[in-house]
Amino acid sequence: LLAAWALLVGTRAIRGEEERGLLEQWLSAGIPRGRWLAVRTVGVALAVTTVGLLIGVAAAVGARLGGGMLPARALLGACAALAGLTLACFGIALIAAEVVGTRRGAVVLGGACLAGLHLLNSLPRSADRVPPSRWLSPFYWYERSNPLTPGGRLDVPAAVALAAMGVVLAALA
Repeated sequence: LLAAWALLVGTRAIRGEEERGLLEQWLSAGIPRGRWLAVRTVGVALAVTTVGLLIGVAAAVGARLGGGMLPARALLGACAALAGLTLACFGIALIAAEVVGTRRGAVVLGGACLAGLHLLNSLPRSADRVPPSRWLSPFYWYERSNPLTPGGRLDVPAAVALAAMGVVLAALA
């Protein structure tokens, strides 16, 4: 759900504001395009961090109501991996919005890219051979972390790579 949300927010950030004439207003007011996009990216990062923490709190409360307990460190690890994935999906949406001329086209292209990347990551589950290009998918990097399973852990380099992917793609956009 957060990947779909990132897709919609990313395409709205560029194409949606451009179609409504807001981007031209920002640029004519003297705000550089890089700063405008950096503010959007930081806003998404803060929003996804907040949502991730709220999801973690809800999971902890649900576990407590059910008579169990989830370790705070594991919940924070899951939230960090989810935030990194969402930022990477946001970056992909920004690139898709730069390639096409309408918001609708950007949503379709970005959705197709995310679906293709998810498929690239999911194919090895049913195939005998793992494609060497699987590492291109942000979903692959997300699945490297499993902090909520017994004995699981957060793959910190993978979570950092996801966040870096989102920042680099936003910078390219």
